Amino acid sequence: MKQSPSKIRLRIFNNINNKPGFDLVAPKIISVNKNKQLIKINLKDDNIRMNKGGVYVGCEALFIDENIRKYTNNRGDSVISYEPFLYLVRSDKIGDYWFYSKGKWIMSKYWYFSKGIWFMSDKNNLKGKYISKPFVFKPAISILLSN
Repeated sequence: MKQSPSKIRLRIFNNINNKPGFDLVAPKIISVNKNKQLIKINLKDDNIRMNKGGVYVGCEALFIDENIRKYTNNRGDSVISYEPFLYLVRSDKIGDYWFYSKGKWIMSKYWYFSKGIWFMSDKNNLKGKYISKPFVFKPAISILLSN
């Protein structure tokens, strides 16, 4: 059975005091085919104007029926997830990205592993016998801007 494309909402925000501000253009719904690693989106007609701080590009997850995928995991359990899945990579620099939660923008935080549990912190100089080296997860996405 052929799987229908998943959808995300692409948003372009201005930079206000080094954090995402308001939408510079109307949000766009983008279709993403499974295992597609390169998606080209032409925003030329949107006439985006950037200030000195640049822009923030947002990929908004959509919890809609078209994005539901059902799997069987390696233990034979039925699993339901929402796609598309945006992979994350490790970074040593806090603030590489922001996320919007409960009505406010939150800067990325450091993650560390201690005594079998993952924690978040604003500090990268955490000390402790059972603490892994702190790192930041950031979206594995590249954007090419041209005129």
